[in-house]
Amino acid sequence: LKTPVVLFGINDHQNKLGQYFVKQAKTGIYLGNIRKGDLKEFYAKIITVMQDWRLRERFSRNACKIIDGRAPERIYNAITKLL
Repeated sequence: LKTPVVLFGINDHQNKLGQYFVKQAKTGIYLGNIRKGDLKEFYAKIITVMQDWRLRERFSRNACKIIDGRAPERIYNAITKLL
């Protein structure tokens, strides 16, 4: 739940969604198109996040705002209401 998101895409659709998600959720980084990008650049971005405690903490706080960890409970309740 509190792990920063590291996204990359392999096609235009995924690239657009990845960029949008990271911009809106602010829970991680978007690396770009893994097929077209520079692996050294991807690695450098990941290392930056790993070494920046404040950035990871901010990602974590933002994730907790949108993910509460109670999805299994809600799914169970929804299913039992149908039975």
